[in-house]
Amino acid sequence: MSNLKSYVIHTIGGGWGKETIEENLIKVSVIRGTDFPKLEKLDFSSVPIRFETLKKIESRTLQVGDLIIEVSGGSASSGQRTGRCLYITQEILDNLGKYVIPASFCRLLRLDKEKINSKFIYYQIAEMHLSDQIGIYENQSTGISNFQFNLFLDEIFPKITDLNKQNSIVDIFNSIDQKIQVNTKINQTLEQIAQALFKSWFVDFDPVHAKAQALSDGMSLEQAELAAMQAISGKTPEELTALSQTQPERYAELAETAKAFPCEMVEVDGVEVPKGWELSTIGDCYDVVMGQSPKGETYNENKQGMLFYQGRAEFGWRFPTPRLFTTDPKRIAEQNSILMSVRAPVGDINIALEKCCIGRGLAALQHKSKSLSFGLYQIQSIKPELDLFNGEGTVFGSINQANLKNIQIINPEEKFIQLFEKNLSSCDSKIMNNEIENNALKEIRDLLLPRLLSGKIEND
Repeated sequence: MSNLKSYVIHTIGGGWGKETIEENLIKVSVIRGTDFPKLEKLDFSSVPIRFETLKKIESRTLQVGDLIIEVSGGSASSGQRTGRCLYITQEILDNLGKYVIPASFCRLLRLDKEKINSKFIYYQIAEMHLSDQIGIYENQSTGISNFQFNLFLDEIFPKITDLNKQNSIVDIFNSIDQKIQVNTKINQTLEQIAQALFKSWFVDFDPVHAKAQALSDGMSLEQAELAAMQAISGKTPEELTALSQTQPERYAELAETAKAFPCEMVEVDGVEVPKGWELSTIGDCYDVVMGQSPKGETYNENKQGMLFYQGRAEFGWRFPTPRLFTTDPKRIAEQNSILMSVRAPVGDINIALEKCCIGRGLAALQHKSKSLSFGLYQIQSIKPELDLFNGEGTVFGSINQANLKNIQIINPEEKFIQLFEKNLSSCDSKIMNNEIENNALKEIRDLLLPRLLSGKIEND
């Protein structure tokens, strides 16, 4: 049996390039270990753009089927080992531009596709992380975890060598991953719709401006409300007429919503807001709980006590992944609380699917109206203000309770919060159901990994 090294046709360390363009430098996307989880969820937003020489790019340019191995990094506090692996897909390359390379703390690993399916090795490495076998190849140097890449290549053997069997196993896991990706894309689209609606109503005040402009142009109140209906729905007058005939109930709801919006903006403390709305703060509009960490000896992973989140380490796309429990909970977040990171990076958010204890890296927020959808998208909308608390250079970013509660927000009349909740509750329910299904699929995949890779379950 041949070791992994015997299948290698190219391997090289990554690069970093320069931050700004200079003569003879080319724009390149650089994938870091920290980008792996987001890229697997089809989120390409965090990958940095750098500038590098063509010579260095050419030997590092990624191809479909390549693996990137993280060789420095990891986090002992979150249980994350170094040696993470990313499989390069066509979708990743299409979204990141012409030139894509691994970062300097990573290595490119290209295997002979005539002899081995690199996606099979990707899944084998994933199983090593689940069982913590990967820890054998990790060592500490000056506080940083390093992955013994060459030793790994020497000592690791493909668990199944028959290429056809490898392909069959990869097909099984691909089908699971593709379903997860479909759900993820649906959720991303639904969230974009929700964010756009929140921005239109509560940031840009489109319905109010549409009514105010129509009235200032000498139109009637009825015409102004029609203008607001257009702003809310994005439909033309002709399309609204058709809607009134084909979906009269939907048209009536839209008309009622447009009618509810104010017709003018007023100035409050130097800020223009819709008439009847207020300029307020997080502290006035939200119940805020700042986390406090129990003693370390109370932590466990066998579900004794209450679910515990120390910080954002367990955060997912919207909901955190349960890992730790504590027998001595200090600060409690209620079910459906917005969990917000208060330490670098400040402002990352998730939603608590169940009652849980939160550590000092988190705060829990609940809008006093109990509207989860409104609260979620309002907290998302103040990300620029929260980013101001992220440290620069060697400064560790954080936000305290006083600063968090003093952040200024718009407080609309209660009826608009309820209207927003009515419009978005089904959307957010669909997102939650898709996320729950994704978590179930991941559990199935993780259970199957060791069994299929070891040949204990036949995949015929």
